[in-house]
Amino acid sequence: MLTIAVSTVHDFRTENYFLMSKTRFSHAAIFGTASSIAVIILSLLIYLLELPEVLNFISYGVVITFLCVGVKKWRDQGTGYLTFGETYKHLMLQSLVYCIFMTIWAVVFSTFIAPGLAQDRLLIERAKMEDKGLPQETIDMAMSWAEWAMQPVVIAIMTLVGGMIIYALFNLILAAIMKKDPPPAQFFPPANAPFPSMPPQGGQQNFSSQQNNPPQQ
Repeated sequence: MLTIAVSTVHDFRTENYFLMSKTRFSHAAIFGTASSIAVIILSLLIYLLELPEVLNFISYGVVITFLCVGVKKWRDQGTGYLTFGETYKHLMLQSLVYCIFMTIWAVVFSTFIAPGLAQDRLLIERAKMEDKGLPQETIDMAMSWAEWAMQPVVIAIMTLVGGMIIYALFNLILAAIMKKDPPPAQFFPPANAPFPSMPPQGGQQNFSSQQNNPPQQ
């Protein structure tokens, strides 16, 4: 009977853990997807309107905003408290979803939307190195490395790994800001615990001794 009870409790805790993990992933996926859509729209507008590429750095602010809002929503819909570790875990899960979508977008953009953009940049960089008077061997070696980095597989790996490294550092700061530790637990003695005995006072002890030992006449 005891074995059945222990097994039932273990199954309930395991099921509850996987349910919470699924809920956490769904919540992180929503905000990670939303942030990636916002950044894709931003980068597409910058490309189509031929705006300065430095505006792409705005995407970091967009992603950080979604990270903070997402982890705050997750914290508030629960107990209202979230430790540093739990906050960092949720931020990293949301960042992973974002980086996966951005990896797909980077490959699609460089392959189908702007396939000649990378080659144009290579020609510009070659012209700059030639103007500096660099040796032809150095220029050819730099161009070969750049062409290798422009391959779709390499772009995907660099986008995913590089993005996770960047947000792993960012999330350390965000987790320290967004965490909310629960208050320290207060100690309550058990209900059947005896009250501590009070030491007898001097006056009560003397009065009791006088009653027990009346003065002799």
